[in-house]
Amino acid sequence: MANVLGIWYGSVQNILKDDLGMRRVCAKFVPRILTEDQMENRKLIAAELFERSVNEKDFLSKIITRDETWVFAYDPETKLHSSEWHTTTSPRPKKSRVVKSQLKVMFIVFFDSEGLVHLEFVSNGQMVNSSFYIEVLKCLRDPIWRKRQ
Repeated sequence: MANVLGIWYGSVQNILKDDLGMRRVCAKFVPRILTEDQMENRKLIAAELFERSVNEKDFLSKIITRDETWVFAYDPETKLHSSEWHTTTSPRPKKSRVVKSQLKVMFIVFFDSEGLVHLEFVSNGQMVNSSFYIEVLKCLRDPIWRKRQ
């Protein structure tokens, strides 16, 4: 901006901050930016599950859920690189990480209402297909049996 206007960088900073009432803010990291439909769907599902948890005595204790997630190593952008000028009333910007590093590992994690039930590490090069999941589910049987005899 200073180059375009032909004035000192410090002068641009003072005009933005003092005269225009703007401030430099950093983007808030969110894993994914959801569409309105996706947010509404999540709200409906959460409301239905909450209602069942209220009406059915042991509903939550019967659920085992799974999360399959990639864990990436990032070269994070510095706060200075992601900051932008905004007015004091404008909302904080959000951004999601688009560029993932090449170093990654996959975990398949099973939880119940008391915490971790089973963790499966997926080795590099392993195809995650039905045959693999059959073996994972066989490994899950023992931890479930130990917890819920």
